[in-house]
Amino acid sequence: MKNKNQIFSQKTLINYLIILLGGSLCVSVFISDLIIFSIIIIWVLDGGFVDKWQKIKKSKFSIAIIVFITFYISGLIWGEINLDAWKWISKQSLLLIIPVLLSISIKPKYIKYSLYSFLVGMFINSIIAIGCYLRFWSISYHHYPEEIVAIGFLDHFDHSVFLAFSALVIIKNLFFQKENLYKSIIYTIVLLVFLTALFLSHGRAGQYAFCLFLGLFIIVKFYQNYMRIIISLSILTTSLIVINNSSNTFNHRLNSIIIESQNFFHLLEYSSTNTSELTVTDTPIGDRLTYLINYTKLIGKNFLFGCGTGRSLHEYNNLKNKVFPNLMARPPHNNYLFILAEVGLIGLILWLNIFVQLFIEIYQRNTAKQPLFIKLFIPMLFLLICLTDEYLVRHNPTLFFCFFTTLFCVNPNTNFKC
Repeated sequence: MKNKNQIFSQKTLINYLIILLGGSLCVSVFISDLIIFSIIIIWVLDGGFVDKWQKIKKSKFSIAIIVFITFYISGLIWGEINLDAWKWISKQSLLLIIPVLLSISIKPKYIKYSLYSFLVGMFINSIIAIGCYLRFWSISYHHYPEEIVAIGFLDHFDHSVFLAFSALVIIKNLFFQKENLYKSIIYTIVLLVFLTALFLSHGRAGQYAFCLFLGLFIIVKFYQNYMRIIISLSILTTSLIVINNSSNTFNHRLNSIIIESQNFFHLLEYSSTNTSELTVTDTPIGDRLTYLINYTKLIGKNFLFGCGTGRSLHEYNNLKNKVFPNLMARPPHNNYLFILAEVGLIGLILWLNIFVQLFIEIYQRNTAKQPLFIKLFIPMLFLLICLTDEYLVRHNPTLFFCFFTTLFCVNPNTNFKC
């Protein structure tokens, strides 16, 4: 039997680790992994597995995660045990930290401190990114070595999404806080830094998600006052026009969507009888469209159960009649296509059920209207951005999803007030 001092020290340690995790998940993969490993070790040593399992069983969100991960690992039966399988299983198994955290009693004040920790980490990230853009310092970055890139500790895929979320949290606090001039000034400065870093970055997913969800937030906030909605949306539209005209990075990335799409379909039409002699236009949009067409063909051959865990790239290489076959085999830049290719329609249904159960638990456990939108924003955000990349097969965004859904979304005792 554990003495009271031991129990106290273990619970206190986990609370402080949660705070550290908030700051590290946007700074260092190594540190965040070390913290997660430490939490799991303490969780195991703490015992009481019957009580913990009872808490986990009460959450259909947790059960949905366990069922999906189990099915994905079972896909090795008709798949292939290889390095890809190990990498993708290990990345997605990070979702299992959600049942672990839901079975732990974490005090609301420490969860609030973890939000502060995350926002401080993102503020530091933003300062570093802006400094890189202004060439005060430089960080080696393999995606766009020839361009001036606003980049911090995160890959641009994750950087823009994290910034979009951080900016919306600050805006939510500005909307709902009581009159406090000091806090308003601090929030405004932090928000301007976040938005500057966001619209100087190369991460289109976060930029467009921010604009979309800010528009929805305005509608939800002022749904009883149409004039305020019109004025607010007009200001948002005007701001985007100004940003588009003043930020070469944002303007270029926006225009490149149209140009790259046109080039792709022109090349496809021009070489429709002999694409094997050509490669794709070698652009982000060109690659995504190529994988969309080819993976759709691949999925049609194994619709219900997919190719099997770890086998999709092998089957992609063997697929006949690919468009632009010189493009190397890799995951399709789309989480939905990835799951379909690996474990088929059944796997995709189990994966989507994670979000269904998350939405249900958010509604059931949270009655306050003010923080509800920002809690619903996280699953909606991931459903959207997963159309553009395998965000839940990547370490940082998967950990971000686990952290905020567990500690904030399904927790009725916490909100995003800072």
